[in-house]
Amino acid sequence: LVKNNKSQAVTLQVKDQIPVSVNSAITVTTGELSGGVVDPVTGIVTWEITLAPGGQQKLSLRYEVKYPKSERVILD
Repeated sequence: LVKNNKSQAVTLQVKDQIPVSVNSAITVTTGELSGGVVDPVTGIVTWEITLAPGGQQKLSLRYEVKYPKSERVILD
């Protein structure tokens, strides 16, 4: 949740990251990104937001990881 407590509109950039697999047997699929743009190489998701005075916006970031049972997966 991003909230603007100021008396004027603000523009901001919010960044988060989804995991990026280096193993072809492990796949990461993006789900809900709330309008964010994902860089497929780095996994960085970026939102450009302008909030009105007193405004707020909820951002969602969802992804799914599929892997064989024989693989060990560590999400950092």
